[in-house]
Amino acid sequence: MVKKNVLVKRLSAVETLGCTTVICTDKTGTLTTNEMTATRVWVNGKTIDVSGAQYEPVGGFYHRGVVLSRQSSGERDAGAVRCLCSVQQLRSPAACRSGERWTIGGDPTEAALLVMAAKGGIDITTRNKALPRIGHLPFESVRKRMTCVNLVDGSVVAHVKGAPAEMLALCTSILLNDRVEPLTDEQRQVVLAENDAMARDGLRVLAVGRRPLPFSEGFTWRTLSGTLSSWAWPA
Repeated sequence: MVKKNVLVKRLSAVETLGCTTVICTDKTGTLTTNEMTATRVWVNGKTIDVSGAQYEPVGGFYHRGVVLSRQSSGERDAGAVRCLCSVQQLRSPAACRSGERWTIGGDPTEAALLVMAAKGGIDITTRNKALPRIGHLPFESVRKRMTCVNLVDGSVVAHVKGAPAEMLALCTSILLNDRVEPLTDEQRQVVLAENDAMARDGLRVLAVGRRPLPFSEGFTWRTLSGTLSSWAWPA
């Protein structure tokens, strides 16, 4: 196996592969080109399909087959969270050596979220400059989420994305009809059902959320990160 440039962690995996007769793979680009595309989002209590492919920020938003001419404030807010909760970069063809296609500088999952935010009309560069990131907590298998902390109008706000079930367990409110409302048990079941429906369609599902933090602009990131690491605050 080594001579064939194959790295195997467990020999039992090779034995299982030897018994395999059919291998099913996707053709979305995840395996072939290491690219991901966000195709669906659930926000404001409705499922929205997103068109477009690869990393070019060109596409539309559709609800039940009808194109959305403009996004609601809640949908823009969700897009802003996706934009800010990222440490990756989206590069235009003019900024690339090849000059042929849009590329990224980092994780494909975060890049797909950035592209979706850009499709919604968010200027990523302008938004990041206006709301500077003062630090972030990388994704951890224990927390099952990552956090970016930004300055928003002089306040400190945490933007979080992670596994839906774990995120939902920490949330106390939900954005519905462009309003923040208390998160009820019935609404939790609705969110879990949407998560299951997307998972059954073979989609990788992430949840996003945000929360203002009780810190002023004068706090250092060292103080913030120490507090956030030990504090199981809701997302």
